[in-house]
Amino acid sequence: MHDLSQKQVVFDVGEMVRYWHLPKSTNGNAAKLKLRNGVYEITGKHNNRYNIRHVNYPEIELSNVDVSYLARWRGEAPAIKDLFASTAQPVRKSRSDAFKGSSDAAAAVPMPKSTQAQMWDKLQVNKMVCFVMKGDNPANLRTAEVIQLADDKRSGEFWFWIDGSGTYRSDKPFGERRLTPEWSDHRGRTRIKPKPDQQREWAPRQHNYTIQDIDFILPSFTIHSGGKPAQADVEKVNRWLEAVGKTDTRARAAITKRMQILHQVLVLQNTKAENHIKRRGPANDTTTSAYQCTETAVPNIQCQTDDTKDRASEEQAHNMVSHAMSNWGSWAQRY
Repeated sequence: MHDLSQKQVVFDVGEMVRYWHLPKSTNGNAAKLKLRNGVYEITGKHNNRYNIRHVNYPEIELSNVDVSYLARWRGEAPAIKDLFASTAQPVRKSRSDAFKGSSDAAAAVPMPKSTQAQMWDKLQVNKMVCFVMKGDNPANLRTAEVIQLADDKRSGEFWFWIDGSGTYRSDKPFGERRLTPEWSDHRGRTRIKPKPDQQREWAPRQHNYTIQDIDFILPSFTIHSGGKPAQADVEKVNRWLEAVGKTDTRARAAITKRMQILHQVLVLQNTKAENHIKRRGPANDTTTSAYQCTETAVPNIQCQTDDTKDRASEEQAHNMVSHAMSNWGSWAQRY
C-alpha cells in the first residue's frame, strides 16, 4: 500500500544532495559498520531515479539511483582537505546555469581529476601501497597489498601489511618498519605469521576501501628482503610527512629519526652561515659551504655554494640529505 502521508521529494538538475549507501560486506566485515555517504550533484533524472556526480571527486558518477537514498544538501559544497595540494578541484557551475542545460550536456562537461584520482589510476594488483585514512592522524601510515580493483579503479580490496619487528606502533617511521602480512579470525583478532595448520582459522586481513576513505601517499613501493621498504620510497614518505607537518605537526612523529636529526643539523648550520654573513659578509672561499663540509665527507659538487649566497639551496640540501642517509656512519660521527 502507498503511504499517502509520505511526500514525494523531487530534485532538479544542478542541485546538491547527500547520497547514503551501504557497501557490500567483505571477508566478515559487516557492511553496517561501513556506512558511507557523500555529497553529489544531480546530473540527470527520470521519474524517481537520478544520475549523480560526486562534488569532490567528479570522476565518480552514478546512474539510476533511487530517490530514497538521497537527501537535499543545504549550504555550500563541502571543501575537501587534499593533503597533496590537488590542482584538480572541480569548477562549480551556478545553479541557474545548471537548469539551462540538459542532463546530457552537464554530464558531457570534462572534469579534471584530483590528485588522489590520478594515484588510483596508477594502482596495480599485487603491488604494495602506502596510505592514510581520511581525517586520521597523518603519522598513522598504513601499508597494504592491492588484491582487487573495481572496474572504475575508484575502490578496491586491500590486504594489510604491518610492522612485525618489536612492539607495534601506528606512527612508527616508515624506514624502521619490517613489513609482514596481517591475518585475522572471525572474532576480529589479528596476528602475523600463522602456522600452516592455523591458516584454516586465520584469513588475510582485507578491507574494501574507496577514494572517499583513504589518501594514498605511494601508489606503489618496493619491499626488500626481511620486509624493509626501499630507501628511495622511505625518502618519498619522509618528504610527504615534512610537507604535511607544516600544517599538521602530528605528521612529524613518523619521520625517520635520522632525517629529523639531519634536518636539525642543516637548520643549525644554515643559521650559523646567516650569522656569519651578517657579521662579516659573504665568505671569499668558494669551496667553503654553509655546512662546513669536506670533500671526504660529501662530494665537492655538493659542497660548493655561490660566493654571493652562503646558504645551501633546496637542491643542495636534498643532495646532502640523500648522501647522509646512505652514509650515515660518517655523518653521525661528525655531528
